[in-house]
Amino acid sequence: MSLFTHWAAASVLFLFLFSGGLGMRGFAQPIEGLTVDGLAVESEQLFKNEAYIEALDGYAQLVSLFPEDGCLHGRLGACALSEPGRIEMARKHLRLARSLGCAEVGLGYFEGRLAHLDYNFEQARDLYAAYLSAAGKRGQFIELAREAMKVTGAAVWSPDRSIELRVMAKMASNPGGAFRFFDPDVEGLRLIMTPESLRSKADRKHEVPPLAVVSGQSRVVYASQGQRGDDGWDLYSVVQGAAGFGLPERLADPVNSDRNERDAYWDAASGMLYFSSDRFGGLGGLDIYAVEVDAALHPLGKPVALPFPVNTVNDDYFFIPESNGVSAWFASDRAADDGLIHAYNVEIGAEKGHSLPIRWNGFTGLIQGATLTILSGDSVLFSTQMRQENGEMLLPLRPPVTTIGTALRFVIRNGDAHVEHQGRWDATFGGLDLTRKPDGGVTMHSIGGEPLNWVELASLEVDGLEAKSVADGASLSNGASLGDGGSLSDGASLSDGASLSDGASLSDGASLGDGASLIDGASLEDGAAGSIAKLLDGSLSARDSGVLEESLVNSVVPGSDQGPIDVNRAKPSWAGWVRAQAGLPSPSEVIALAELERVAEIKRVAEVERSAELERVAEVERSAELERVAEAERSAELERVAEVERSAELERVAEVERSAELERVAEVERSAELER
Repeated sequence: MSLFTHWAAASVLFLFLFSGGLGMRGFAQPIEGLTVDGLAVESEQLFKNEAYIEALDGYAQLVSLFPEDGCLHGRLGACALSEPGRIEMARKHLRLARSLGCAEVGLGYFEGRLAHLDYNFEQARDLYAAYLSAAGKRGQFIELAREAMKVTGAAVWSPDRSIELRVMAKMASNPGGAFRFFDPDVEGLRLIMTPESLRSKADRKHEVPPLAVVSGQSRVVYASQGQRGDDGWDLYSVVQGAAGFGLPERLADPVNSDRNERDAYWDAASGMLYFSSDRFGGLGGLDIYAVEVDAALHPLGKPVALPFPVNTVNDDYFFIPESNGVSAWFASDRAADDGLIHAYNVEIGAEKGHSLPIRWNGFTGLIQGATLTILSGDSVLFSTQMRQENGEMLLPLRPPVTTIGTALRFVIRNGDAHVEHQGRWDATFGGLDLTRKPDGGVTMHSIGGEPLNWVELASLEVDGLEAKSVADGASLSNGASLGDGGSLSDGASLSDGASLSDGASLSDGASLGDGASLIDGASLEDGAAGSIAKLLDGSLSARDSGVLEESLVNSVVPGSDQGPIDVNRAKPSWAGWVRAQAGLPSPSEVIALAELERVAEIKRVAEVERSAELERVAEVERSAELERVAEAERSAELERVAEVERSAELERVAEVERSAELERVAEVERSAELER
């Protein structure tokens, strides 16, 4: 039954208890201007109207009066869920509600909501489904539960793709004014309320999202519900000129969807459009997306959701990266309390990795000189020498090498001897342990790990900034920078735009120059030099590794079992991260591809020209051959004609001679006849 019905049914009992001879306060005594039953009725009405924040204090007072009433705890927990900053309070009272026997059907919906806010999407779906089944067609939260089932069912939750964030600032604000605390380092950027000239009739009925205007950009992106306001918020672009704004143009799908899109920022320098949407596939509430667009704001691919903990199961919106591409501002209600949300200034870090232990003790045969290999199917993910007889080493399992749910095979081999273990990479996998069997053999089994508290990881508290240290004889020059706990000592030098930060150190005459950087606690010592290099999470020295240059270092730390230094921990830019997730080339890759295409075109033109030349030569040779043949035929014909003429002349001469001979013979015979 509802709490209001519960109170009505129990009022006689309460009246007896509070007005009898037990010394307890009766219903008539006011609590902050209300009687107890008046407070109950008012709180219940606020609850029915979904005014949970307003009802919270009333239920807190009622719980303090009736701590054994499980359904009051349920109401209080449900109200606390409306502000993510009160999630532990909600968890406590929802659990108490069940343990004290509250059987209200509506409690199931809020238990599902709690599971969702805890990133337990599958459990949330099951609880929502159970509520819908129990509530029938008349439950108060039917539509909310159906919507929540769609959201949790479509959520793409990839905790292995989460990134590290450094939080520089966190400022409380009212929900509509968080952007007023933003102070992004973007030349010409102004954050303003959407002008009246861009608001539709439907927009004027709601609180309109703010607008980012950058001087020099001809187009502005803003959110509107359109003239009718029946399709939620969509993103529009409009040309901004000296005479004002032009005609609005709705951005094409898939930027817009059948859900809400708002809080947009177009970073023309990187070609990225950032916006917020509650489309299916997000974690819940508003999530921040990015998509590469052309100069006319036409999408060049599909939007990509920014990683956890930028995006959470709460509302995260109005993401504005700074001109350095690494820092950014955004708003979120993940820690909302007392009606206030927060504006955050963060810096992107590397993808979070997983360094899991493998432990062994008392082995003299298998471990010494053995090789540990981690495979997924037939693919080798990682292989390393096990250099210690007893002890522990860390397995550097980091994305993209492994993802949650990956089936892994761990093989330790030493000559013909080997031991193997198969397991699935998930949130409860804490590492491996080698144990000697009674028969002298060896077994390898998984170590259970503590499930990660995603709510705590999403809280984003401001990082403390450590003191900087520059000792006697150390030098900074030529634009070098020393930040956040970096230290220089003993004649070390930092120059030519190099940077040292996050607890990194240079000592004993070491030098770092030519744009090189040391971060995340790395150290360079004993005269080692770094040039155009980055050294991460460890130390290298001249006697061990010499000069570092031209690339990210990927080397085993001397005397350590920490495995390879992970070059994937280099900090990307926001635009670079989005392009990587979308499978899009980076600007440098675009240039490289253009160069490859240019070279290919040169080769193609050369090949065409070569083919044309070969064809021309062949044609010349063909013409020459035809001329030769024609000449031969002409010569043969002339020879034949001459031969014919020669034969005819000979025949004529012979005929003349024959005629003359006949004439002579006839003359002789005539003379003889006459003589005779």
